[in-house]
Amino acid sequence: MARMVTQLLILARSDANVLAANEPVLIRDVIADLCSQRENEPRLVCKDLERLEGALVWGNLDYLKQLFLILLDNAFKYTTADGTVEMCGYLNAGLFNSRFP
Repeated sequence: MARMVTQLLILARSDANVLAANEPVLIRDVIADLCSQRENEPRLVCKDLERLEGALVWGNLDYLKQLFLILLDNAFKYTTADGTVEMCGYLNAGLFNSRFP
């Protein structure tokens, strides 16, 4: 239900041409939140999140959550039933990189 409300808010904002507020976001918290939401999914492996402790990205928190949720949903969609989905991220030269190997 919360996901649907968030999606509706994002849709309403985009229809109203309201610019998204950019702010510093702790990316580890975004990924950890998604991992905890999917903790009952046995195929999900969240790893090395401690490497992202204190890492900031500049963006909109709701949009970033939505982005990673879409990526995660697609990873499950295209992974075989006996496969796993690894969600991890790392910093490279000060830039955040995410992987779904």
